[in-house]
Amino acid sequence: MSMAFHFKKLLSRLRMALPARERGIALILVLGTVAVLTVSIVQFIYDTRVNLHLAQNQRDEVKAYFLAKSGINLQRLALSYQFELADKASSGDMLGRAAKNGKFQLWRYLDIFLPIVTKGEFKTPIGGVDFNSLGGEGFGGLTGEIEFENPVSENGKVSINSLAKSPLPQDTAAALCALFRPMAFSQPQNRDAREDARLKYELVAAIIDHVDPDSDLTILDENCVASRGGAGNESSRYVDLDWGPLNEPLLSLEGLLQVPGMTPELFESVKDHLTIYDTQAFLYANMATDIDWFSWLCNHIQGAPPGYNPCVTDMGVATTVLYQTLALDGRVRFFENPMQVLMLMLSGQQAPGGEDITRDLSRMMAFGSADSVVTFVNETLARNPTAGAFWAQYSRPRPEMAGAAATLGWTPAYFALLLQQQATPPQLQTITYDTSAMRSLVRTDTPKIYTVTAKGRYGQATRELRTVVDFNRDGRFLFWSEN
Repeated sequence: MSMAFHFKKLLSRLRMALPARERGIALILVLGTVAVLTVSIVQFIYDTRVNLHLAQNQRDEVKAYFLAKSGINLQRLALSYQFELADKASSGDMLGRAAKNGKFQLWRYLDIFLPIVTKGEFKTPIGGVDFNSLGGEGFGGLTGEIEFENPVSENGKVSINSLAKSPLPQDTAAALCALFRPMAFSQPQNRDAREDARLKYELVAAIIDHVDPDSDLTILDENCVASRGGAGNESSRYVDLDWGPLNEPLLSLEGLLQVPGMTPELFESVKDHLTIYDTQAFLYANMATDIDWFSWLCNHIQGAPPGYNPCVTDMGVATTVLYQTLALDGRVRFFENPMQVLMLMLSGQQAPGGEDITRDLSRMMAFGSADSVVTFVNETLARNPTAGAFWAQYSRPRPEMAGAAATLGWTPAYFALLLQQQATPPQLQTITYDTSAMRSLVRTDTPKIYTVTAKGRYGQATRELRTVVDFNRDGRFLFWSEN
């Protein structure tokens, strides 16, 4: 007999044995069992899908991280090659000599060169080459994407942590004073120039006290020369605050927001000119910004009495310095764009006034030496206003410079037209600069400390790595952050 026959017989006996009200229990048990199994299966499928998505996200995160790390390492390798070429020059290597004599700054063009490795593409504003479509091998082939930002040099910035050294480095303190004094937040129309300088020097002194290891109050005289001892305790600066001086080097620039007198607005204005790393207080001419040039010019005017800033008190001097600042900034910005340099080379055009820039064009850099910077300021700009107008058109002034222009009576419309060479330049004065001091504080060589940033993208994941690399120490990492 079949299994079905015996099963039916068993059910018939159960029906006879059970009361009528209990005969539906088997169906309930079956339905309950089916429901439990259904819920379990659905939960299992859901958990499997969640775990799969988590695994995929984790995979994308790991791949994005290592893509970003590859971007950091590629930039570090390219920067190392820059210094390797310079080292080869001493052994007679032809390429090394060309790199050293030409002072070619490879690190400025990594955003153009590195995509050849990562994507197999070489792109410029006037065209490019896709090596993959030409059958090239060993180019690109990456899954995911690497994004580069050109390295940012820490050299040329004022080192805040240098102020924690003993004895206090007066050149660093002077560089910090020079940075703060001529800024647009001076508001010269509202207070006396000497009072303005005193308040700024008080802020510089507060920064020194915040990071130096002692508890003595620092005082800066009208020449920005620091003295300690006998003036009291530095904790007097923090009477109305819930914190005191740090008395040790900063771990990040944001620590300056704890300094009495440092406002968020002021910090945003100056942070790009400051660093926590050990750098010397030089002006790196080929990387200087408009604020750097304005500070540098204002603080090298010959014959200015101590504590007296002509850029704050003399409208004629301030106008001339601002116009020269735009020209200097424009020249640097012009040479930052290799395509602009190439087009000028091909056109055979000369700068106005017969300025011979052939050597600078071949170097693809604004200034080849400290002497060339001083000559440009004291001769080219002083004797040839047309040259100033030519270079000013390439300037990209920051809001602080627009604010300085407004205090001189320049309307936004005039300022914009001036940059487009469509407005008559202002009346300029003859200014005598301290050329010896200028020359001693200018550098045009290749920086050694860089902030390097790269992003890796894979699927939905994005990772950003930022590091500081010191080539004074064979490319050692000074800082590493992951986002």
